[in-house]
Amino acid sequence: MPPSDSIPEIFRVDMNNLQAKFGFRQLERIDKTNKRRMENARILTRALKDIPGLELPPFTPDREHVAVHYAIWTEDNKGLQRFLILNKIDAQNETAIDTTQLGRFKKYVNDEFPNARKLHEKLIFLPTHPNLKEKDLLYMAGKVKEFFRV
Repeated sequence: MPPSDSIPEIFRVDMNNLQAKFGFRQLERIDKTNKRRMENARILTRALKDIPGLELPPFTPDREHVAVHYAIWTEDNKGLQRFLILNKIDAQNETAIDTTQLGRFKKYVNDEFPNARKLHEKLIFLPTHPNLKEKDLLYMAGKVKEFFRV
């Protein structure tokens, strides 16, 4: 591990011992967790494919993926998000922020990134938590279909 003074400030994180221990315990089971998240993403993909007006995340076989969230793209992301939240589904959009606009990164930005802004306006994220069961995922997919009247 490089000495802390050689790590750029943007990447430095201070943790107390309890936080570090918790982090290491998470790392011990990360492969199992990632595998389960991808299984959940595959269930959502099968249930949501072919819905007009909804774009799903591309999972390509030549790359390794970790579906921490399941990103879906739609022109009416705010309407879909409201509908899902009213139906007790944790549909989020705050992780779709345009990071080029965050103060922490401003000094590293030297250009415009219209695609980042466009993504921010159209994406929402469905949960893929490893503790979700297939029935939970199918409930989410059913509500998305209900919104799109499919």
